[in-house]
Amino acid sequence: MNKLSLSRISFIGYVIVVLIFLILPLLVVVPMSFSDSRFLSFPPSSFSFRWYDTFFNNPEWMSAAKTSLIVAFSTALIATPIGVAAAYAINNSSHRLMRHLTRPPHQGPASADYIARGTMPVPLTTRQTRCRWAR
Repeated sequence: MNKLSLSRISFIGYVIVVLIFLILPLLVVVPMSFSDSRFLSFPPSSFSFRWYDTFFNNPEWMSAAKTSLIVAFSTALIATPIGVAAAYAINNSSHRLMRHLTRPPHQGPASADYIARGTMPVPLTTRQTRCRWAR
């Protein structure tokens, strides 16, 4: 069995924190949507489908939802083939610029690496003979 390195454990911890940050609001908003009070409150005082009834029985809301779904579906339908074609073209291109676009930052131009990591080589000594990495 492979040992987990400190960087791997840190990455897993970071992913867990991000997922909690993204999911936690759902654990508040969804129960609030079942509240029967005039204003949304947490925790809900009682259980009701009031807000869902209002949404599904209002033609303006349904029209807006229909428009949103049409736009989302159309966007996905157009963007997916364009994205696949672009990825295929970039991956199979022999042009020099395209090769640089597909490289990871640590293999690309040095400036791209510096920008991606948020670092720049700067002299940290009074003599300009050495250059150390600084963040």
